Amino acid sequence: ATVQAVWDGAVRAPVLKALADPTEKIRETAIQLVIGVIDGIPDIGPSLPALVPTLAARVGSVPLEEAAEELRLELLAAARALVAKAGAQGAPYLKELSAVGASLCADPFPDVKKEVCGYCKDLAALHGAALAPYAAPLCTALMQNAGHQHSRVRALCFEAAGALLALDCGPLPELGPQIAVLAQDKTPAVRETVSKVVAELLRALPAADAEAHAPQLLPALLQGLCDEAPAVRERAAVELEAVGAKACPGADGDLPAVEHRPPADACAA
Repeated sequence: ATVQAVWDGAVRAPVLKALADPTEKIRETAIQLVIGVIDGIPDIGPSLPALVPTLAARVGSVPLEEAAEELRLELLAAARALVAKAGAQGAPYLKELSAVGASLCADPFPDVKKEVCGYCKDLAALHGAALAPYAAPLCTALMQNAGHQHSRVRALCFEAAGALLALDCGPLPELGPQIAVLAQDKTPAVRETVSKVVAELLRALPAADAEAHAPQLLPALLQGLCDEAPAVRERAAVELEAVGAKACPGADGDLPAVEHRPPADACAA
């Protein structure tokens, strides 16, 4: 309680001002202090009107105001801690918090790209339907990284996009080609992620939406059944069975076994 009183009193304003200090070390110390305060005080609510706009001013628009990539990563950590701590209190600030996510998707630093995926998933999990008005722009920003050179970035961005598409599936028709490319990604872990996310999305969407968007989603899942990697084939079979169980509850019977044949043999046949 004492820390809360000191922070809400004389300390908060100068610390937040220091986030824009010309000296990088001062900015770094201020960010670390903000993270410590978010974790340490019982009620972040009184700080949100000042803290959210300050974070958004640093990393909530492109070009990003913060020049140091390591400090952008720390600012993202602060934003992620704030979202978790604020919970429902953060709902009035979803526009600014979403802008932080969308802007940092464009960050050239791969570690920021990976961390912002978790941030977007946190927003979706904590705020659900309240995030829907901002879900489509966030999803579009995330999918700009679907062709990134790091396979982990590609997988994480599609996972986060899936969480947002469950709230607003409007972007799906435009994302169909990107999903098709990811389903043929050179890295098996990415292809396995595609099966998982596509199936989760088909189960999460209302029946009418799932049926309407099946042309963009089902081919990627079905393709996994004949993937060259056993883990991808197994994942696709399990996920397809789960999708079928939701679409046809109470139906009996297992999925037929699918024999894998290498592409050359398949073509020859």
